[in-house]
Amino acid sequence: MYMIQSEIRRQVSPIPEPASAVTAAMWAGRIARLKCDWQTGKWKDANGNWVPRSLANGWTGLPIPPQTVTLNEARRDGKGSKTELTAWMENYMRSIQPYFDKILIPAAGWINTGTEPEALTWAANDIIVREAVSGFANVYAIDYLTETFDETFFTPNGRLVVHKFDAVAPDRSLHKLGAGFDVWTCFIKHTPDYWIPEQYIEYWPALPMSIRLGAESVIITEYELRGYETYAFTADGRKVLLHDPSGYKSPDWSLVTPSVPV
Repeated sequence: MYMIQSEIRRQVSPIPEPASAVTAAMWAGRIARLKCDWQTGKWKDANGNWVPRSLANGWTGLPIPPQTVTLNEARRDGKGSKTELTAWMENYMRSIQPYFDKILIPAAGWINTGTEPEALTWAANDIIVREAVSGFANVYAIDYLTETFDETFFTPNGRLVVHKFDAVAPDRSLHKLGAGFDVWTCFIKHTPDYWIPEQYIEYWPALPMSIRLGAESVIITEYELRGYETYAFTADGRKVLLHDPSGYKSPDWSLVTPSVPV
């Protein structure tokens, strides 16, 4: 069992109280990244290589399909019930980006364009795992009936619940939607729980952890996500950069799963 971040904070790092419900949920759980299709061991090509599901299913050209990840309200693999896209949630998503309509185009890959899109999100985004039970991870998401929500991909830890739409090319690289649009969607749920098999996620390194940063060694006790940058707080209260679009800053801290395209 991993030590939750709130326990670590109380023991070694006097970080201020949470600024948001998302930060509090992060402190009470553990961060993980949603793996890409070719990492999950579900789809193979004719040569036996793990590939994106669309390639395994015979896709050969445009449009580049999305890297979707399905979730379930029960501890089982596969799709769960659909989630209603409420008017306030659609209005919120339109307010944080100019290209929301692009994901309503069926060719773009948004699975259902009505009021009940699939209970899914996009690979390579980060999530909060509240607990793990029998090989399944219980995942934190925003209740679709919530009407007060002001997180964005760029607010502190906001990218844990505001996910970036990404697509995959035959070479397994991830791309922005269509002609390079940035599109974000809320990671929403309509049930008390979301579950995903642990084999489909990559946990971030557990804390506390000693890493090398340049010429010094530090003990990191808490993560902070800010857009495309990942920071950590150290045991002595400093804030250090772990990752940005140029890459990882420590030889001791990295993830195999790629991050969403910049």
